[in-house]
Amino acid sequence: MNHNHKDFHGQVVDALSPEMQHQWAVLMEKCFTRHAKRFGPAAAMSTGGKELGEPSPPPALTLAAPLSRPAPSSSSTSSVMRSFVKNVDFSTRYTCVACGEMVVGKKLLDHLAEAHRKDCRPHTCGECGYQSITQCKVRLHISSKHPERAEAVEVTQQSSTGANFALFVERFFPEIPGRLFG
Repeated sequence: MNHNHKDFHGQVVDALSPEMQHQWAVLMEKCFTRHAKRFGPAAAMSTGGKELGEPSPPPALTLAAPLSRPAPSSSSTSSVMRSFVKNVDFSTRYTCVACGEMVVGKKLLDHLAEAHRKDCRPHTCGECGYQSITQCKVRLHISSKHPERAEAVEVTQQSSTGANFALFVERFFPEIPGRLFG
């Protein structure tokens, strides 16, 4: 800033601040009216005919797995969903860092499934079905939970059709308070 703009008093603007999110939404509505339905504040406030104060059930967790691999254990699945429900406010708008879209909390998993499906491919333990977004975490899991077979256990990357999208919420929506998983 100092060299190019001779601005010695300016400060770095945080792109995820609420002020910048609002400004982005207003500009999108003014400049790209066709896309404002998806990206603007009106899209984030859209509740499908329900009132904002009305409680809504949490989104369904997608956990399809190929038959050749064990399915993730129900205890780890319920743990993921409990963390998701505990930390996400279903009526608050969150901004996706990958595409800039503002998404209401109850639509986060839908957004990941529709817009970022190819980027949401979890790594899976071949022994018990444990899933993580990184291969190194699955390898660490294998060495601690299956030490006798650690060398033989495979780590596979699931297809995007069987993705557990709740695992990826923290990566795409880092503004959600608290740690979701881990």
